[in-house]
Amino acid sequence: MGLENRIYYSGNWNEPPFVIFGDDGPELPAGWGVVFRATYVNDTDMVIPFGTHTPIEKHSILFLYFYPGPADGETLAWPGQ
Repeated sequence: MGLENRIYYSGNWNEPPFVIFGDDGPELPAGWGVVFRATYVNDTDMVIPFGTHTPIEKHSILFLYFYPGPADGETLAWPGQ
């Protein structure tokens, strides 16, 4: 991990650019993974929780597709699920 391995970064929180990689996209060595981080600076005096109710909660979305997929064709899940 580290900045030298960064795949994508955007400091535009309102409309971040959508990036599609073609055949020249990043390759992950065997045993590596992807880390997704999002930050939010709360400059109010209110507690703003993380969640899906956008009027009062902050959230972040990652769409990530990779090939080849799992041998059994199953969807990957977060650890512990």
